Order: sequence, then structure tokens, then C-alpha cells
Amino acid sequence: MRKQVENDETHTFDATLKSLHKSFFGVSIGFVALVFWAIFAPLATTIHVSGTLVSSVPSYDIQHPYGGRIKAVFVQSHDAVEKGGALLELDMSKQQALYAQTQKLVSVYQDEIQLIDAWNGFTGALKIVQGLDVGPSAKNWFVKLLETADLEAQSLDENASSMRMQAAQKQEVMRLRSKQVSSMNARYATYKNLQGNGFASKSDADRLFEAVLSLRGDIAAEKTAVIALEIQAREMRLKAILRRENFVKNLADIRSKNEKKLPELRKQMINLMDELNQKIIRSPINGVIATLHFNTSDMVVGRGATIATLAQSISKPKVSMIIPTQSIDQVRLGMSGILTLPSLPQRNLPAVKVVLENLSPVASKDSEGAPTGFEATAVIDVDDLHVLTAALGDELRLSHDMPVSVALTGRKTTFASYLIAPFFKVFQHALQD
Repeated sequence: MRKQVENDETHTFDATLKSLHKSFFGVSIGFVALVFWAIFAPLATTIHVSGTLVSSVPSYDIQHPYGGRIKAVFVQSHDAVEKGGALLELDMSKQQALYAQTQKLVSVYQDEIQLIDAWNGFTGALKIVQGLDVGPSAKNWFVKLLETADLEAQSLDENASSMRMQAAQKQEVMRLRSKQVSSMNARYATYKNLQGNGFASKSDADRLFEAVLSLRGDIAAEKTAVIALEIQAREMRLKAILRRENFVKNLADIRSKNEKKLPELRKQMINLMDELNQKIIRSPINGVIATLHFNTSDMVVGRGATIATLAQSISKPKVSMIIPTQSIDQVRLGMSGILTLPSLPQRNLPAVKVVLENLSPVASKDSEGAPTGFEATAVIDVDDLHVLTAALGDELRLSHDMPVSVALTGRKTTFASYLIAPFFKVFQHALQD
């Protein structure tokens, strides 16, 4: 009986020892596996960076190409506006008056060209002019111009005719006096014969001869006057012809000047109309007025000045951040990270991946010239953003300059490279020493 009890105790001890050996062996294998996993398990440093959300669509500066005095302001800062909504109205009263004046001038020039083209001579010109469909001012101008030229030419023609008549009268007087001279010459010859026969005195013959000479002098003077009158008549006639020719030339010059002025005036009208069409400054996009530089009437907007800045709703947001100078050696384009929105509840918040898109090669510096960090931009994964939107619903309200943080995956290594390799390197150097 005692021997059986001892055998049972021995069997129980052996079984317990065997169980302990198995447990120790299992623990040893697990420990060795854990050591091997720890040695070769991948490790990565994490770079925590703070930043803000920015939109891929930039803000919009509204400028006016002409400028002017503000007549009315329809919005205020931070107002939401729709595309085409009125923001400001400029005072265009001067431009409207100038446009009306230019338009009237163009019409007058066109009417003058039409009148000049229809004119075909002085005869019947007034009847032709009256039948044209032109403005009264142009018609009165042309009629007055035509009548003035015609009256001047007619006056010159009348003067020439009068001088020709005077010349003809003097020529008739010369003819009569020439006959008188011939008669007196015959009488003088008779006196000479009578004087030779003693029937007439020498003084009578001399008086008759002097009368003939005087009459011949009068004839010569009349002849000179006739020549002068004929010359003056021809000059008057030429002046009348030149006056009519100058009138025609003047019409051609006026038409040429009008043809040159019309394109300039039409261009001025187009510019004025463009300026008038832009008197109401409208929003080119949907957005919110971030800054309104001109907010009261009677303010003067300079040509090309920025009137307002519109911020658009954030679309395809990106992350703008500053990489610390001590971590720049671990940062490269294309590296990924996880986005955190501190303002949102973190419980059950899905992971949002970002990828580094831009990285400045030069560090930003403060006022004292010390480097503060490297500007960078990261793109938010579109699919992750959709998942985030679906998870939070109305609670998700992304906005410009919203603070965020990004955990970038830095340099990758293993436990062996990080801890054991330096130990062996030191041990190796120690053995070398």
C-alpha cells in the first residue's frame, strides 16, 4: 500500500515536471519569435505638423477697367452673393452725355457725306437737297454753304458782265469818235487847201488840228480803259470759276475729313458703350465678400483698382503647412500622412489620408532672418474626404483657414537598425581599439 502511494506521487511529479517543460519550451519559442519580430519589425518616425485648410480655387479680386465715382453700394462685407448679382453702381452721367454728343456728331458727319455724294452741280441742287432724308442741322449747313458759294460766284459773274458791258460801251464811243476823227481829218485837209489859196487862216487850221489830236488822245484813253475792263472782266470770270471749283474741292475735303473722323468717333462710341454697360459692377462668381474696399457712395474707384475680394466655397480643400526645419531632412514630395481635424469629434472619425504635393526649397524667415520652416502643401485624398463627409454629415463644415494637424510618416527603419545595430557598431569599434 505504501509502495503504491510512492509510485503515484512519483508519477504525479513527473507529469507536472513534463508539463512545466512543455510550458517553458512554448514560452521560450514565443519569446524568441517576439525577439525576431521586434528585431525586424518596421518602425517609422512621425512628423507632426500644424496647418490650415485652403481651397484649390483661389479667391477672386473684382477690378474695374475704367473706374469712376460710386453712385450706389448694394452689398456689405461678408455678404453672400450670386453670380451676376449687383455689387456697386458707378455714376456714368458724363459718359452718357459724351456718348449722346458723339452719336449726334457721327449722325451729322454721315448726313454731310450723304449730301455731298448727292450733289451734282449748282443747278437744281436745292431741290435735290430738300428731298434727302438727313437731319435739319446738316441740311441747313449744306444749303447755307451752297447758297454762299453760288451767290459769290454769281456776283463775280455779274461783275464780269458789267465790265464787259462797260467795255462794249466804251468801244462804241471809240467807234463814234474814230468817225469824228476821220471827219475832222477831212476838214483839216480842206482847211489846208483853203489856206494855200488864201481863203482860210492858219489859226483855224491849227485849232482844228489840235482838236483832232485831243480827240485821238481821248480815243487812246478809251482804248486803254476798254482793255482794262476786258482784263478785269476775264479776272472776274476766272474768280467765279475758281469759286465754284473751290466749293467742289471744299466739299471733297469735308468728305475726306469726315471719313477719317468717323472711325475714331465710332471707336469712341464703342468704348463709351462698353463703359456704360459696366456701370453696374456684378459678381462674376458665387461666393462671399471677404473684403469690400469701397463701401460708400461718392467714393472714387481708380482705373483697374480692386473693388472687392470674393471668397468661394471651399472646393477640393488642401492643407497649407510649415515643415519644421529640424524635420526637413525626412520630408519629401509624395510622402503621405494622416489628417486630423481638432475641431471635430475624434471618436469614430475615419482616417483621412493626405499626400505632400508641394514643398518650398527655401525656408521662410522671420523679421530677424532666422528660418522658421518650409512651406508645403498637401492634397487630401478625395475618397477619404467622401467617407468623412458621409460619416459626419451636417457636422462637417470645412472652411478657409480652418486649423488642422497632419502626422506625416517620416524615416522608416527597423528595431534592429534603430537599437541593436548601433550596439554592435560600438562593440565592433571597441574590439578594433
